[in-house]
Amino acid sequence: MTECMSTWASKRTAVVLLAALVAASVVAAPSPVRAVDGQPDHLAVYSACTGAANASAGFLDVAGHFAEQGINCLAYYGISVGKTANRYAPDDPITRWQMAMFLVRASGPAGIAVPVAIDQGFQDIAHHAPHIQVAINQLATMGITRGTSPTTFHPDSPMDRRQMALFLYRFLNLAPTGPGGTDVSVVTPDDDVFQDLGDQSELVVTAVRVMYEMGITVGVTATTFSPRTLLTRGQMALFVTRALAHTNSRPEGISIQSASSVISAGDTLEVQVSVRDARFQPRTGMRIDMFSTSADDPYELFGADGACREGVQATVGARVCTIDGSDQQLDESGNVRVVLQPVDNIRLWAWTGSQGSRFRLATTTAAMADVQVLKPASSVLVADDMRSTAQALMFGVPIGFVFQLVDEDGRAVGEAGHRVQVSTTYVRNGVRDLTSVKTYRTDVGGRVTVSYQASDPDPSTGGDETTMDIDVSVQGLTVIDRSTLGVAGGDGSTLDAPVTWSEQAPRATTLRLRQVMRYHELTGSGPGPVNVVTGVLTDQYGAPVVGESIAFTSDDGHGVGTVPTVRNTDQRGVASLRYIWTGAEPDTETIAAQTAGEVTAQPMAHYWAKPQAEGRSVLGVPILVQDVTRNLILHDARSPKLVQYDDNDRLTVRGAPVRLEAFEEALYSGAYTRISYTEYSPEPSHANTFDLSNTRDFEAA
Repeated sequence: MTECMSTWASKRTAVVLLAALVAASVVAAPSPVRAVDGQPDHLAVYSACTGAANASAGFLDVAGHFAEQGINCLAYYGISVGKTANRYAPDDPITRWQMAMFLVRASGPAGIAVPVAIDQGFQDIAHHAPHIQVAINQLATMGITRGTSPTTFHPDSPMDRRQMALFLYRFLNLAPTGPGGTDVSVVTPDDDVFQDLGDQSELVVTAVRVMYEMGITVGVTATTFSPRTLLTRGQMALFVTRALAHTNSRPEGISIQSASSVISAGDTLEVQVSVRDARFQPRTGMRIDMFSTSADDPYELFGADGACREGVQATVGARVCTIDGSDQQLDESGNVRVVLQPVDNIRLWAWTGSQGSRFRLATTTAAMADVQVLKPASSVLVADDMRSTAQALMFGVPIGFVFQLVDEDGRAVGEAGHRVQVSTTYVRNGVRDLTSVKTYRTDVGGRVTVSYQASDPDPSTGGDETTMDIDVSVQGLTVIDRSTLGVAGGDGSTLDAPVTWSEQAPRATTLRLRQVMRYHELTGSGPGPVNVVTGVLTDQYGAPVVGESIAFTSDDGHGVGTVPTVRNTDQRGVASLRYIWTGAEPDTETIAAQTAGEVTAQPMAHYWAKPQAEGRSVLGVPILVQDVTRNLILHDARSPKLVQYDDNDRLTVRGAPVRLEAFEEALYSGAYTRISYTEYSPEPSHANTFDLSNTRDFEAA
């Protein structure tokens, strides 16, 4: 073990493994560029707090705390166990003996060989438990602390920020540098941002400045470090986890991190894969297979048995989803570095196993990382700020337009300097004005924002109307119209709608139905439960219509019924109806609404559902409602049924086995519209099989 630790601690440079996606070229990783003065120059690229290290440790007093992630990470590595099982006390001061315990425990994951405890002569630690005395003596033996004198450690004194900087500076001098980290011994500070270190020793000043350059401290303010301010347990967690990011600390099992989750098309991306044992020590020599799928639908390329299908792209290794001699091996630090150049949004998968083993979704442990590739602009998307139900604007009311560059996937493209040409033609009471053409340039967000308005051409008369036709063009790009009225659709012709300003009196034009819940579960034979529906009435300008009567009806006498129930709209244009369902059997109720002026709403369905009966099976029925908060799926429009799933069930997407999180991700996306299952049972001990299928074509929808 000593020989292994010594080899690991030699800080050899990791072997660079270049791999490429199919149809992508391999290039060398760029050299780091130093930042300008006033900015940290040696930030860690990766983190020790990834994957399982981010899970909640169960401390009830850290939720929402600024150091919550760091605290959970320290607990994962066993560096801190908290004051109790569910209490961490993040704002309590930390003492010197506690700091000794933390750093000795952190030494293992960081790759520091902890020596056997030898009495260092501290005469003021005997009142502490033996394991605390051992940690203090070990910390002194490693040179991380020198005590407050040759014979005193002051274990119960609180730590201040300068002591923390010194401890971590010495700690990192002992730790092997991990992937994406910086060797503390080569950091030469070029920034002197803290103005309150004048009374500190040269060693303290150096330690603080180096910690700043490595991103371990940001100071209390932009110009102050407050060296004598006492350190809290929460602040300590952030200091230590940021320091661990520069070491070889990684969670148990396999983990994957990319240097960035978002890159521009054509750029290279560095990816780091690590494997650690249960003691967070490196696993070496194991072969790592990496492949990629689409990030938008990552589960579509797996068969019913979970095996990779055609279309999965090999990233490391010649044989996709197979461990063989072409796969890269973990180096002596338990890491593999890959540089690739993805051409589209991808999900990277990394896994390991014995020679010849093949990947199986839901049974093979894998680490995943999503990468978004920013593609060049292919279109300009046009949107406005009109009210959603408006058909016109009152004179004097402006309308704001946003012209946003988007890529082929509809994602915003932040490119400045694109020329956006906008032409407008006003027609006032039938008289056409000259067309005005203006050219704008996109900002750093890839957008142009413009506002237009019109005033009453003749205030002395009524019935005036002004329209504006707007045409948009960006050289080489198509126009996607997302405006309220479709004013940009068919630009350059007479097909698009104009923006209209009017002085007509407001009148009700649009009625929309809304409901708090789309379904209710029928649990007994008596009346109930209660449903609430609302009608929202607006005028041609999108403003609420107050005091108007709305008649609600439905096609089912157990609900609203065919006899109209009338409610009046309030100041928000909203009329609400509460009613009790009197039926005992599941049914779909179609609710309608109409005003006295015959403005009608689009009918709305409400599902009165019962749990699926024991032993029933369904194949490919439409999903009506998914409720991932309650693990429920509603199906069967004629007789709505509810089925419940849990992590004991066999969950598949298009026949490919997936874990619960992946199943819910696919379900919540709305991309899968049908569900199949056989011999259903609501008993938690029974393993049901659920399959999602029939991917929705969003472009055609």
